[in-house]
Amino acid sequence: MCGSQWDRTLSYKVRWFGTADQYAQRFEKEYRYEAPYQAAGSTAAVLAFADAFERAGSFDTEKVGYVLVAGQLAMAGTGSELGRDPEVGRLFLGA
Repeated sequence: MCGSQWDRTLSYKVRWFGTADQYAQRFEKEYRYEAPYQAAGSTAAVLAFADAFERAGSFDTEKVGYVLVAGQLAMAGTGSELGRDPEVGRLFLGA
């Protein structure tokens, strides 16, 4: 068993990139190396703000902050995301 923050085989799908595998393919085409979980997490952070700007209809920090707080993300005072459990996978050797 192993934990991971992201993997291309996950079933997540977003309007900007499609599936996790489609994101990984696009990343690899652009940067010519395998997409690490840090890249996926960074992309998710940017998209969370893009979505908040869109839903707030503004770049006003108070309006955007309200949209972020009212959304699905929960943030600690340090800026860390709360309640994000790692994905769990299994590794089979010699299968």
